[in-house]
Amino acid sequence: MSSPVTTALTDPEELELLAHDPRLLALADAFAATQRRRPGLRAGRRRRRSALLGGALATCGLLVAMLAPRGSGPSFTERAAAAIGTGSVLHVVLVAAQPGDSLVNLVSGAHRAQTTEREYWLDAERGIEHALVRRGGALTEDRLVNSGGAMVVAPSAAVHPALEAFVRGYREALSSGRARSIGGGMVRGVRVEWLEFRTAGGSRERVGVNRSTFRPVVVRSLDATGRGVGWRVGDIRLVPLARADLSLPEPRPAAPSLGGIADTRPLATAPAAALEGASTLWAGRGFRALRLVSVKLDTLRTAYPAGSGRRSQTSQGVRLLYAPPQSHEPYVEVAEARRPELAYSFSGGRETFDGNPIPAGDLVDVVSLGRETIGQLRVGSTYVTLRASTEALLLAAARRLRPMPR
Repeated sequence: MSSPVTTALTDPEELELLAHDPRLLALADAFAATQRRRPGLRAGRRRRRSALLGGALATCGLLVAMLAPRGSGPSFTERAAAAIGTGSVLHVVLVAAQPGDSLVNLVSGAHRAQTTEREYWLDAERGIEHALVRRGGALTEDRLVNSGGAMVVAPSAAVHPALEAFVRGYREALSSGRARSIGGGMVRGVRVEWLEFRTAGGSRERVGVNRSTFRPVVVRSLDATGRGVGWRVGDIRLVPLARADLSLPEPRPAAPSLGGIADTRPLATAPAAALEGASTLWAGRGFRALRLVSVKLDTLRTAYPAGSGRRSQTSQGVRLLYAPPQSHEPYVEVAEARRPELAYSFSGGRETFDGNPIPAGDLVDVVSLGRETIGQLRVGSTYVTLRASTEALLLAAARRLRPMPR
């Protein structure tokens, strides 16, 4: 025969409220036994009943939390993997500032870092990879590689070697557990969790993942010293084939394969009309402590790859040197021609030294090379390259450029 249940609870209403759940009744009974009562007060009883229920429920909630199985929800890396989505084609967009390269406004003096955007569409099932590179917002490279067939419309592999590990390995590192958390941090005002994984080559990839959206914000490929260039992650997700851009690149004219100065001769006087159809640009006879010390007329030769259908070309250019009368330092050299000549450091005969779109008007693309600074721009129909010992001298010369009087 079972013993009768005894309880510290005496209020019928309290017993009725808790009678439906023996666990709550037992917890409430234990809670009530520890409380001092003040009999004879109805309001006190009601307050005690509310406190009793609240204490019992809070205790029950604490026990549930303590007894709940740990690790039952998805981990951070599992959520990061799920954030990439589903689909057959991987889309990746990465953006980085070009070190030492900026676009300068000659009127305001404002500097804006030049950026490179690399966009990839990877269809592993069909073996198709499409890579697009934009600099300054303009498309400068467009490559398509089809390893599953005979088509290759690219000078090299689609994915840049420095980005291979992240583009091809981030998903696998998340799903395999190779990506491990190394702590939190802030990136451009966003709270991130830093994940790190090692590549097949032994280098390390560090990815800052948004702690709210579980999407990557920045990726850094680290060398042996722990240094690396950071790329902002504009996008990484799987998309359906119908939404992927796997189209053939638009045909572009063949870029020159060779360019140089075939012949040069000094001119005793400044050649105002040396360039056919355009006046020679100069910075006057001198500025600051520099003087115009030499003028050269160049014969420029440009060659194109065999099979391109383009013949070698010959054109003219002018170089003006500004320097102190008895020294070669400091200096500014102004080289100009009617086309963006490879001989004057225009990459591919259509872009700046660093591969950016050629600016015009009041803008100049400036690249710092340590002991020398290069600036390039288009003034009217003339393409100009300036080389100087300092950026300040280069910008001073660029601001003074004007047609030479005839």
